[in-house]
Amino acid sequence: MQIHPWIPVIVEGRSTGYNWNSASHKAHKELYRLCALLSLETEQHWTRRERANATESTPIVLPEPNLFLRRANPAIERELRQRIAEIDEAHLLKAWDNLQRNQAWERPLYAYYQGIGLALNFPSFAVVAFVAAIEETGKLLFATENPAKYPQCNRPMFNPASRLFRQALELVLEPGKAKQIADDLYPWRSGTAHSGTLFGNETTFGDWILPEALLPSRPADRFFTFGLNDSQRTARNLLRKLLAGELTPHKC
Repeated sequence: MQIHPWIPVIVEGRSTGYNWNSASHKAHKELYRLCALLSLETEQHWTRRERANATESTPIVLPEPNLFLRRANPAIERELRQRIAEIDEAHLLKAWDNLQRNQAWERPLYAYYQGIGLALNFPSFAVVAFVAAIEETGKLLFATENPAKYPQCNRPMFNPASRLFRQALELVLEPGKAKQIADDLYPWRSGTAHSGTLFGNETTFGDWILPEALLPSRPADRFFTFGLNDSQRTARNLLRKLLAGELTPHKC
Protein backbone atom coordinates (compact mmCIF):
# COMPACT_ATOMS: atom_id res chain seq x y z
CA MET A 1 0.00 0.00 0.00
CA GLN A 2 1.09 3.58 -0.56
CA ILE A 3 2.18 5.89 2.24
CA HIS A 4 -0.04 8.89 3.03
CA PRO A 5 1.82 12.12 3.77
CA TRP A 6 -0.11 14.23 6.26
CA ILE A 7 -0.02 17.58 8.02
CA PRO A 8 -1.52 18.25 11.47
CA VAL A 9 -4.36 20.74 11.84
CA ILE A 10 -5.86 21.44 15.27
CA VAL A 11 -9.59 22.21 15.25
CA GLU A 12 -11.33 23.99 18.10
CA GLY A 13 -15.06 24.37 18.54
CA ARG A 14 -18.01 24.14 20.88
CA SER A 15 -20.51 21.32 21.00
CA THR A 16 -23.44 20.87 23.39
CA GLY A 17 -25.27 17.79 24.62
CA TYR A 18 -26.89 16.24 27.65
CA ASN A 19 -23.56 14.61 28.53
CA TRP A 20 -20.02 14.33 27.16
CA ASN A 21 -20.83 11.34 24.93
CA SER A 22 -23.71 13.23 23.34
CA ALA A 23 -21.63 16.38 22.82
CA SER A 24 -18.70 14.33 21.45
CA HIS A 25 -20.97 12.52 18.99
CA LYS A 26 -22.32 15.83 17.68
CA ALA A 27 -18.79 17.23 17.41
CA HIS A 28 -17.65 14.25 15.35
CA LYS A 29 -20.60 14.60 12.96
CA GLU A 30 -19.76 18.25 12.37
CA LEU A 31 -16.06 17.46 12.03
CA TYR A 32 -16.91 14.83 9.40
CA ARG A 33 -18.86 17.44 7.42
CA LEU A 34 -15.97 19.89 7.72
CA CYS A 35 -13.47 17.28 6.49
CA ALA A 36 -15.75 16.47 3.55
CA LEU A 37 -16.02 20.15 2.58
CA LEU A 38 -12.27 20.71 2.93
CA SER A 39 -11.64 17.64 0.78
CA LEU A 40 -14.01 19.01 -1.86
CA GLU A 41 -12.32 22.42 -1.86
CA THR A 42 -8.69 21.27 -1.81
CA GLU A 43 -8.95 17.91 -3.67
CA GLN A 44 -7.00 16.39 -0.78
CA HIS A 45 -8.33 13.86 1.73
CA TRP A 46 -8.91 15.44 5.15
CA THR A 47 -9.78 13.15 8.05
CA ARG A 48 -9.78 12.92 11.83
CA ARG A 49 -6.70 11.41 13.46
CA GLU A 50 -7.60 11.89 17.12
CA ARG A 51 -10.96 11.85 18.87
CA ALA A 52 -12.50 15.08 20.12
CA ASN A 53 -11.60 15.83 23.71
CA ALA A 54 -12.18 18.52 26.29
CA THR A 55 -9.04 20.63 25.92
CA GLU A 56 -9.07 21.76 29.53
CA SER A 57 -8.78 18.15 30.74
CA THR A 58 -6.84 16.29 28.04
CA PRO A 59 -3.72 17.60 26.27
CA ILE A 60 -3.58 17.36 22.49
CA VAL A 61 -1.04 14.80 21.27
CA LEU A 62 -0.19 14.46 17.59
CA PRO A 63 -0.38 10.91 16.19
CA GLU A 64 2.85 8.98 15.85
CA PRO A 65 3.94 8.09 12.28
CA ASN A 66 3.44 4.49 11.25
CA LEU A 67 3.90 2.18 8.27
CA PHE A 68 1.22 3.93 6.20
CA LEU A 69 1.18 7.44 7.62
CA ARG A 70 4.06 9.92 7.74
CA ARG A 71 4.14 13.64 8.20
CA ALA A 72 4.70 15.44 4.92
CA ASN A 73 8.14 16.89 4.30
CA PRO A 74 8.40 20.66 4.91
CA ALA A 75 8.06 21.64 1.23
CA ILE A 76 4.86 19.62 0.74
CA GLU A 77 3.48 20.81 4.07
CA ARG A 78 3.99 24.45 3.06
CA GLU A 79 2.19 23.81 -0.24
CA LEU A 80 -0.76 22.10 1.45
CA ARG A 81 -1.08 24.80 4.11
CA GLN A 82 -1.07 27.42 1.37
CA ARG A 83 -4.01 25.67 -0.26
CA ILE A 84 -5.91 25.91 3.02
CA ALA A 85 -5.07 29.61 3.27
CA GLU A 86 -6.45 30.16 -0.25
CA ILE A 87 -9.84 28.58 0.44
CA ASP A 88 -12.72 31.00 -0.13
CA GLU A 89 -14.11 31.21 3.40
CA ALA A 90 -17.37 32.81 2.26
CA HIS A 91 -17.94 29.98 -0.22
CA LEU A 92 -17.20 27.38 2.48
CA LEU A 93 -19.59 29.01 4.97
CA LYS A 94 -22.31 29.22 2.34
CA ALA A 95 -21.90 25.52 1.59
CA TRP A 96 -22.11 24.76 5.31
CA ASP A 97 -25.31 26.79 5.69
CA ASN A 98 -26.86 25.16 2.62
CA LEU A 99 -26.09 21.72 4.06
CA GLN A 100 -27.77 22.74 7.30
CA ARG A 101 -30.93 23.61 5.35
CA ASN A 102 -30.75 20.69 2.90
CA GLN A 103 -29.37 17.68 4.72
CA ALA A 104 -30.13 15.42 1.73
CA TRP A 105 -27.24 17.22 0.01
CA GLU A 106 -24.90 15.44 2.41
CA ARG A 107 -25.41 12.18 0.50
CA PRO A 108 -23.57 13.17 -2.71
CA LEU A 109 -20.98 15.17 -0.73
CA TYR A 110 -20.18 12.20 1.50
CA ALA A 111 -20.02 9.85 -1.50
CA TYR A 112 -17.42 12.20 -3.03
CA TYR A 113 -15.57 12.33 0.29
CA GLN A 114 -15.39 8.54 0.41
CA GLY A 115 -14.07 8.56 -3.16
CA ILE A 116 -11.27 10.97 -2.25
CA GLY A 117 -10.28 8.66 0.60
CA LEU A 118 -10.27 5.59 -1.67
CA ALA A 119 -8.58 7.12 -4.72
CA LEU A 120 -4.95 6.50 -3.75
CA ASN A 121 -5.16 2.80 -2.93
CA PHE A 122 -8.58 1.70 -4.23
CA PRO A 123 -9.20 3.69 -7.44
CA SER A 124 -11.83 1.34 -8.90
CA PHE A 125 -14.07 1.71 -5.87
CA ALA A 126 -13.31 5.44 -5.81
CA VAL A 127 -14.92 5.70 -9.26
CA VAL A 128 -18.01 3.94 -7.89
CA ALA A 129 -18.18 6.61 -5.17
CA PHE A 130 -17.67 9.54 -7.58
CA VAL A 131 -20.32 8.20 -9.97
CA ALA A 132 -22.69 7.76 -7.00
CA ALA A 133 -22.13 11.42 -6.08
CA ILE A 134 -23.09 12.48 -9.61
CA GLU A 135 -26.09 10.14 -9.75
CA GLU A 136 -27.41 11.30 -6.38
CA THR A 137 -27.08 14.95 -7.42
CA GLY A 138 -29.09 14.13 -10.53
CA LYS A 139 -31.71 12.45 -8.36
CA LEU A 140 -31.93 15.46 -6.04
CA LEU A 141 -32.35 17.85 -8.96
CA PHE A 142 -34.31 15.92 -11.57
CA ALA A 143 -36.08 12.90 -10.05
CA THR A 144 -39.79 12.90 -10.78
CA GLU A 145 -41.80 13.17 -7.57
CA ASN A 146 -45.13 12.12 -9.12
CA PRO A 147 -44.17 9.87 -12.04
CA ALA A 148 -46.63 8.43 -14.52
CA LYS A 149 -47.54 4.78 -14.08
CA TYR A 150 -47.15 1.81 -16.37
CA PRO A 151 -50.64 0.92 -17.68
CA GLN A 152 -49.91 -2.82 -17.53
CA CYS A 153 -49.11 -3.03 -13.82
CA ASN A 154 -49.88 0.45 -12.43
CA ARG A 155 -46.33 0.75 -11.07
CA PRO A 156 -44.66 4.21 -11.15
CA MET A 157 -42.23 5.08 -13.95
CA PHE A 158 -39.23 6.44 -12.04
CA ASN A 159 -36.43 8.20 -13.86
CA PRO A 160 -33.74 5.67 -14.82
CA ALA A 161 -30.48 6.26 -12.93
CA SER A 162 -28.58 6.55 -16.21
CA ARG A 163 -30.84 9.42 -17.34
CA LEU A 164 -30.43 11.27 -14.04
CA PHE A 165 -26.67 10.74 -14.31
CA ARG A 166 -26.59 12.23 -17.82
CA GLN A 167 -28.78 15.16 -16.80
CA ALA A 168 -26.45 15.92 -13.90
CA LEU A 169 -23.39 15.76 -16.15
CA GLU A 170 -24.94 18.25 -18.57
CA LEU A 171 -25.07 20.84 -15.79
CA VAL A 172 -21.27 21.13 -15.93
CA LEU A 173 -20.43 19.71 -19.37
CA GLU A 174 -21.47 20.18 -22.98
CA PRO A 175 -23.96 17.46 -24.06
CA GLY A 176 -21.42 15.76 -26.34
CA LYS A 177 -18.77 15.64 -23.61
CA ALA A 178 -21.38 14.48 -21.09
CA LYS A 179 -22.33 11.56 -23.33
CA GLN A 180 -18.68 10.62 -23.84
CA ILE A 181 -17.94 10.61 -20.10
CA ALA A 182 -21.13 8.72 -19.31
CA ASP A 183 -20.29 6.08 -21.90
CA ASP A 184 -16.81 5.73 -20.38
CA LEU A 185 -17.72 5.77 -16.70
CA TYR A 186 -20.70 3.45 -16.58
CA PRO A 187 -18.85 0.30 -17.74
CA TRP A 188 -16.09 0.93 -15.16
CA ARG A 189 -18.55 1.77 -12.40
CA SER A 190 -20.79 -1.23 -13.17
CA GLY A 191 -17.88 -3.62 -13.57
CA THR A 192 -16.67 -2.83 -10.07
CA ALA A 193 -20.07 -2.39 -8.40
CA HIS A 194 -21.64 -5.56 -9.84
CA SER A 195 -18.75 -7.98 -10.28
CA GLY A 196 -15.87 -6.54 -8.23
CA THR A 197 -13.66 -6.01 -11.28
CA LEU A 198 -10.58 -3.88 -10.58
CA PHE A 199 -9.40 -1.59 -13.36
CA GLY A 200 -6.50 0.25 -11.70
CA ASN A 201 -3.29 -0.82 -9.98
CA GLU A 202 -4.90 -2.39 -6.91
CA THR A 203 -3.72 -5.89 -7.78
CA THR A 204 -0.06 -4.81 -7.54
CA PHE A 205 -0.53 -2.88 -4.26
CA GLY A 206 -0.15 0.38 -6.16
CA ASP A 207 3.03 -0.56 -8.01
CA TRP A 208 3.05 1.06 -11.43
CA ILE A 209 4.97 0.52 -14.68
CA LEU A 210 6.01 3.79 -16.26
CA PRO A 211 4.42 4.07 -19.72
CA GLU A 212 6.66 3.66 -22.75
CA ALA A 213 6.18 6.27 -25.45
CA LEU A 214 6.33 3.71 -28.28
CA LEU A 215 3.87 1.29 -26.71
CA PRO A 216 0.09 1.59 -27.13
CA SER A 217 -1.76 2.93 -24.13
CA ARG A 218 -2.82 0.27 -21.64
CA PRO A 219 -6.37 -0.17 -20.31
CA ALA A 220 -5.23 0.87 -16.82
CA ASP A 221 -3.72 4.10 -18.20
CA ARG A 222 -7.02 4.97 -19.85
CA PHE A 223 -8.92 4.14 -16.66
CA PHE A 224 -6.86 6.58 -14.59
CA THR A 225 -7.19 9.34 -17.20
CA PHE A 226 -10.84 9.01 -18.17
CA GLY A 227 -12.22 7.03 -15.25
CA LEU A 228 -10.69 8.20 -12.02
CA ASN A 229 -9.67 11.72 -13.06
CA ASP A 230 -12.81 12.57 -15.05
CA SER A 231 -15.21 11.19 -12.47
CA GLN A 232 -13.51 13.04 -9.61
CA ARG A 233 -13.26 16.32 -11.50
CA THR A 234 -16.84 16.20 -12.75
CA ALA A 235 -18.27 15.23 -9.35
CA ARG A 236 -16.31 18.04 -7.72
CA ASN A 237 -17.46 20.71 -10.18
CA LEU A 238 -21.07 19.56 -9.84
CA LEU A 239 -21.01 19.49 -6.05
CA ARG A 240 -19.41 22.90 -5.72
CA LYS A 241 -22.25 24.35 -7.82
CA LEU A 242 -24.87 22.47 -5.81
CA LEU A 243 -23.50 23.53 -2.43
CA ALA A 244 -23.15 27.14 -3.59
CA GLY A 245 -26.88 27.16 -4.33
CA GLU A 246 -26.32 27.64 -8.06
CA LEU A 247 -28.42 24.62 -9.13
CA THR A 248 -32.19 24.63 -8.86
CA PRO A 249 -34.22 21.41 -8.56
CA HIS A 250 -36.23 20.65 -11.71
CA LYS A 251 -38.67 18.19 -10.16
CA CYS A 252 -42.17 17.98 -11.57
